[in-house]
Amino acid sequence: MRKFFLFTGVFILFLVAVVIAVPFVVDVNNYKGKIEQIVLEKTHRELHINGPISLRVFPSIALKMKDVTLGNPPGFEKGEFATFDQLVAMVKLKPLLNKEVKITKIELVKPIIHLIKVSDDKVNWDFNDLSTKEEDKKDSDNNNVSSIDIDEFTIENGDIHYSDKTKKKIYTVSGLDVNVTNSLVSGLEAHVSLDWNDQKLELDAKTSSLDSILADKGNYPLNLDIKSPLLKLKFEGNTIVQEKLALDGKLDVSSPSVAKLKNWLLVVSDKPDPDMNKPLSLGCLAHLAAERVACKSLALSLAGITLNGDLSAQFPEGKKTSFQGNIHTDSINLDTLMGNKPATATPGSAEKEGDWKQKEVRISGLDKVDGSLRFSAGSVIYRNLKIGKVSGALNIKNQVLSLVLSEVNFYGGMVKGNLDLNQQASTPSYSENWDIKHVALGNVLKDYMGNDRFSGTLDAVIQTKGVGKTYGSLMSSGEGNAHFSLRDGFVRGINLAQIARTVTAPLSSDKESAKTDFSEAHASFVIHKGIAHNEDMTAKSPFILVKGSGDIDLGREWINYLAEPSLIASTQGQGRLGESKGLTVPVRIEGPWADPHIRLEIAQQVVKDLLADPANIGKTLKGYKESTKGLGKSLKSGILGGLGGSKEAPADATQGSQGSSETAPTPEQKQDQEPKKKDAVKDLLNMF
Repeated sequence: MRKFFLFTGVFILFLVAVVIAVPFVVDVNNYKGKIEQIVLEKTHRELHINGPISLRVFPSIALKMKDVTLGNPPGFEKGEFATFDQLVAMVKLKPLLNKEVKITKIELVKPIIHLIKVSDDKVNWDFNDLSTKEEDKKDSDNNNVSSIDIDEFTIENGDIHYSDKTKKKIYTVSGLDVNVTNSLVSGLEAHVSLDWNDQKLELDAKTSSLDSILADKGNYPLNLDIKSPLLKLKFEGNTIVQEKLALDGKLDVSSPSVAKLKNWLLVVSDKPDPDMNKPLSLGCLAHLAAERVACKSLALSLAGITLNGDLSAQFPEGKKTSFQGNIHTDSINLDTLMGNKPATATPGSAEKEGDWKQKEVRISGLDKVDGSLRFSAGSVIYRNLKIGKVSGALNIKNQVLSLVLSEVNFYGGMVKGNLDLNQQASTPSYSENWDIKHVALGNVLKDYMGNDRFSGTLDAVIQTKGVGKTYGSLMSSGEGNAHFSLRDGFVRGINLAQIARTVTAPLSSDKESAKTDFSEAHASFVIHKGIAHNEDMTAKSPFILVKGSGDIDLGREWINYLAEPSLIASTQGQGRLGESKGLTVPVRIEGPWADPHIRLEIAQQVVKDLLADPANIGKTLKGYKESTKGLGKSLKSGILGGLGGSKEAPADATQGSQGSSETAPTPEQKQDQEPKKKDAVKDLLNMF
């Protein structure tokens, strides 16, 4: 027995000596070709070990290779996928006897990795489809490794170059340092440092050990901390290991400047970025998974705007993205977020953002998303409009977008309504319904257009629909109806009452002070093929009654409207009206919205009145002659220019016949006066 133990001890010492001596008696560099051949067969990539290989087997196996390159897979341009100045792998010897791989360390020194994306399904870092199922089964049967553990993984001074051929973009990460340690006692810890776009970024993470995570599904604590001069991100919660990985916990994100953060992250907007050089902060209870993202108790502060609420989105594979949410903000300035410019103070001189009529109506991506979002705000600024409390909902379902505004406090009044955009057909369609009550129209126009020509308290009901690929065609196809009423208002730039009572005073040439006041006004429109037609406009004041009719072309932005003011009273009493009482002085408003032409149409009214009462032509003409003294001269001075684009009236013509007396003429007198009446009409027409 003694000899047996002695023999056994000697044999073990011999084996240890052999293991220690192997690296000295066997040159592992002779196996370079074999190693390269195996890698080629397994990965279909060329491996070149240009430097020496060193091997140590005691107390653990340590393999070191220098100057190593790994090529791209077939189908990619010939070149290097990765190069390493040095690659080191250390494996514990004893666990290998039990088919357990215990890697104590993997070290990559100065790796340079080239990632290439040719298309969504073709990338050079895909190692999944490298062998047949039969080969995989054979390898599995032969190797049958029961477990693999890694204690430490490091990268020293690495570079990663990412080339996206689909977008023709190249991105580079340099100075990459990685240290990952794994132990049953302290868990899995990682520290990453890198340079991105001239800024240093550091990441620290800590969770349970890799052994625990791989051994059983469940929840494991995770602390993640990312720091850079432009971004700070902190996550405290759990890693949920199920069929798919998920994170659940408290998320905090902050940045001193949104604009600088976007530039650093290389985020490019289609439109020029507004002034967003303001801080960002976000906090919420987050759930982050491959197919679902949710933020509860959201607190988002962006460019001086704070949002609170809940948001979630789902990304099921092969299906539409969906979202749900309920958000609130005390105040929000959409002009700041969207980069809108304030209204100009000069009417008609506002800058246009291109030709809006040629812009596409269709919203890109509406066919790929469904969802609903409820929202509310204490106050909103949009296009310089100062809006009060707002509440509503946005819904998207099967390419139909619906905006419902249940409450909008708008310039002293209230607006409610809905807008639907349907993109199910090749040509989008829309419908809208609005109920507007007690809105101060003058303040709206002043803030939105820099225009104070109109004022009054507005009530309106609008129902329209249309079809079109561009906003211009959509407006030109409009169908529907609308009713408007205004109370206690005015139209600045023209004094219709003064025009109607020129029998007692010449017209003023002060365009700035010219104004038509009214106590109430009403108008109904029928909209057909983009043209809003009106026949029942009335505006009343203590002194005049204005009636109107005409068309407003929504697609062409053109107006053709006739206003007919009649003097019904005087500040000096009804006795001072004389022949001018009831006189109608038609005013034609025609041209583009931004610069309409305004002219009087006395001639048409004269002919109309003469034909209405042929027996009293003389009396009618006398009334017009008295009522229009000095009117032509006043018009020539430009008093109608207040609304813009007014044409000058011709100079006064020489006065002709004064007409007949008020007593009914005899047949002979009628025959004698006929040429004189014609001359009087000509003289009157020549005045305009």
